Amino acid sequence: MVPGMRKPASIVVAARVAGLPGSEAELAVGDLIVSLNGKAIPNVATLRADLGKLPSGSPVVFQIQRGDQLRFIILDLP
Repeated sequence: MVPGMRKPASIVVAARVAGLPGSEAELAVGDLIVSLNGKAIPNVATLRADLGKLPSGSPVVFQIQRGDQLRFIILDLP
């Protein structure tokens, strides 16, 4: 586990892309995505697979770590 991480695995937000879900929300470069709808997300492949299983318009709840704080961000898939 990387020092400062509150969870053993997560994905680092490296960039934001205009027009994609989350680009207007609170996701920021450097955030750690910890879970999606309550399920741990240890890598990008898992994130993509889990998002791909959801129908359009579904609500998505990300748990993220920013600094030493855990937060929840809610989005609707396009």
